[in-house]
Amino acid sequence: MVSALVIAISLTSVSTSANGSALLSSESHPPNPTRSPVTYRLRLRRAHSVETLDVIYRRGNEYLASATRELNHFLRGYRTGEDGSYDVREFDLLYLLMNKLHRPNGVIEVLCGYRSPRTNAYIRAAKPARGAAENSLHIQSKAVDIRVAGVSTERLRNAAVSLHMGGVGYYPEARFVHVDVGPVRQWTLEAGRVEIVHAGGAMYGAKSSGRQSSSAADADAAAGQ
Repeated sequence: MVSALVIAISLTSVSTSANGSALLSSESHPPNPTRSPVTYRLRLRRAHSVETLDVIYRRGNEYLASATRELNHFLRGYRTGEDGSYDVREFDLLYLLMNKLHRPNGVIEVLCGYRSPRTNAYIRAAKPARGAAENSLHIQSKAVDIRVAGVSTERLRNAAVSLHMGGVGYYPEARFVHVDVGPVRQWTLEAGRVEIVHAGGAMYGAKSSGRQSSSAADADAAAGQ
C-alpha cells in the first residue's frame, strides 16, 4: 500500500511558486482540445447618436471578419459616413483598457473614430484649437476618442498610459481621451495649448519635468492626434 502511494506521488510532477505554494505542472494537466477559446467583446455607443454595438470581435487568436466589418462601420466618420479599415490592435487596446479599469462589461462612448482626410482638413482649418494633426491617426483608422461613464477623464487617461500600447491624448476640458496604436507618446490639450510629455521616444522641452507647452499647430508632428 505504502509503495503504491509513493509511486503514485512520483508520477505527479509538482513545482513550487515564488510564494511557496505548490503548483501542478502542465504535464499533470494536459491541454484540453475541447476547451473553448477566450472571447474578446466590445460594447460601444456613439456619442452623436443613439447607436450602440455589442460584438465579439475575436476568439482566441482569430479576428472575426464579420465583427471587424461591424466595428469599421460603427467607427465610421460621423460627418461623411465613410467607413475606415481599422488596425485590429485598436480593438485590442479598447478591450484591454476596459479590463484595466475593471469594467469588462462597460460601455465605451465613442466621440470620434475614423476621420476622412476631407473632414480632418476641415477641422484643421475651421477649428485649429482642437489640435487635429495633418497626418492624424484617425485618418489611418488607428485612433479613437472615447469616454467611459462613471470613469473620470484623468483615470481613463492614466489607465491608457499604463498599457504602453500607443499614443494617449488627454482633453480635460472636453472630457475625453484619445487612444491610438501609433508610437507611444502622451500629450494634453488645454486652453488651446498642447503640452507634450514625450513623442517617438524623445522628451520635449528643457524643463526638468521634460515637458513643453506649445500651440496646437506646433505640436502636430509630435502628437499626431
